[in-house]
Amino acid sequence: MTSERAPICALTAPERPTLGNLLMIAADFPPETVPIANRAANLLKYLKQDWNIRVLTATQKGEFQDIPVEYSRPLPNGLNWLDRIKLDKIVNWLVYPDDRIFWIVPALFKALQLIRQQKPDVVVVMMMPYSAGLIGVAIKWLTKIPLVLNLDDSPTCVDMHPIFPSRLHYQIARWLEDFYIRQADSIIYVSHRTVEAVKARQSIEQRSKLKLIRCGVDSNAFQSRFSDTRKDSFDIVYVGGMNGWHEFYRSPKATHPLKHWYDRWTKFGQYVQAQINYSSSSPMFIGAAIQQVLQQHPEWQGKVRIRIYGNRYPHHVVQQALSNQNLQEIVSVSDALPHAEAVQIAQQADLLLIALPDRDYPNIGGRISVKTYEYLMSDRPILAAIPKGENWDYLENKPGVWRVPPRDVEAMAKVIEQLVAKKFAGQHLSYDRRSLHQQLSYKTLGATFSEVLQSVLRN
Repeated sequence: MTSERAPICALTAPERPTLGNLLMIAADFPPETVPIANRAANLLKYLKQDWNIRVLTATQKGEFQDIPVEYSRPLPNGLNWLDRIKLDKIVNWLVYPDDRIFWIVPALFKALQLIRQQKPDVVVVMMMPYSAGLIGVAIKWLTKIPLVLNLDDSPTCVDMHPIFPSRLHYQIARWLEDFYIRQADSIIYVSHRTVEAVKARQSIEQRSKLKLIRCGVDSNAFQSRFSDTRKDSFDIVYVGGMNGWHEFYRSPKATHPLKHWYDRWTKFGQYVQAQINYSSSSPMFIGAAIQQVLQQHPEWQGKVRIRIYGNRYPHHVVQQALSNQNLQEIVSVSDALPHAEAVQIAQQADLLLIALPDRDYPNIGGRISVKTYEYLMSDRPILAAIPKGENWDYLENKPGVWRVPPRDVEAMAKVIEQLVAKKFAGQHLSYDRRSLHQQLSYKTLGATFSEVLQSVLRN
């Protein structure tokens, strides 16, 4: 008895439809968890459905699902010893725009090797770091392959880069951004205000290259709902690392005279676009608001707290800063959590907090907190203590969102008092934001990103 051979078509896996070959250059890549690595991973999750992708990274043991990832080791940075002896000002002067310039040459050679193996139809560079864009430009010069730059934060954004080592460094950053726009076939930002500000200084023929594709969320992480909260307490939750701790760490009288002179030296020659008040993105102002509410409602003592998950600062700094403001009983601080656990905690909060630092210039800021999108995927109330700018604009008319200036303790106290009273009166604090979910999802954003790539290939 002879066995029958199965048809070849039954043994061959169906070919995945592809729009072309894509080489992504991402210095930071999973398992790193910095924002640009997360954005790369979230985009790739959907791009890989239609594109044949390879990734080049400076992250050791970089990996993501079934996508081939190649590692290229940066050249040694011979100036690291200056950081260790607190002379980083010299490093900032000499190493620009960032220390990943030591990755440019080995990454370029590795990229050209990969291109010889399999020529991509388009190259995508994820930035930051800003120096990575030079790799993409060099590849385009040498191979004529179309180039798309994903530039999350503008190198000239006053929110993200308020201070430069010198005015010369600011001019270099401005020149570099304009150079990238001229060389790239398309350049992507995550902020509408940033797009408009950068576009205003470009020639008419370059303006069409600038695209807006916001950050978003992995909608799969928000499939389950965790809306039930404890009935006997009111928990305000902030997910992420807050800033401004050192501003409250010690009083000016406790500062050593040598520290005063060291600070003056580090600031010497700096070019300041704007003064940023990082203390306003600490928990001290909302902590003062809670104190004010508890003074008016002593029956709520011990029931209203703010919980912070994702602290990056030394424990002794955090505890001393809270002690100086008498907030130890109101503010609790924990280290970073796995993302899935952080999502669950956020969805169980009574109130979610967004806090961005205040600034001394008009409302032209292009910064928007990535947690804005994650919070909007929940049904929890949101208190946004933020300055006027991109984040303020984006949250306008969003359901269940209260916007207040970063240092307005009175306004914060009014919101907290209102929501605590509602909860303790038995009212359910939830807001239906399902109409926003599609635009927040990386499935939608990935499709938009793919459309940009296809338009580049058509032109």
